[in-house]
Amino acid sequence: MTVSTKGGYFKPEEINQYVKHIQEKYPHCDIDELTIELDDKDENFVKLNYKLINKPETNVPISRIRRITGYLSSMSRMNNAKQHEIADRVKHGVTDEIGKKYLV
Repeated sequence: MTVSTKGGYFKPEEINQYVKHIQEKYPHCDIDELTIELDDKDENFVKLNYKLINKPETNVPISRIRRITGYLSSMSRMNNAKQHEIADRVKHGVTDEIGKKYLV
């Protein structure tokens, strides 16, 4: 992990707290780069710029959500009638410029 600072001096304890905050927010990732920048207009404000990389041993599942009746939700939160409605929908095909067909 590379840590750099801009605009002022940061104590090691303060830097460690910023690192800890990012690690708690993104437990499935490692910090590759971190830049801590003191705001030039407000010295109580700190900007954190960071680059994360996925931990190789972490397998984060991807969930599919659908927009039904204006709300975003997963199918597990829908009642039986709504799940059957989704299953009965007709899939429409779309063809791209090279002739490959996709279902949407």
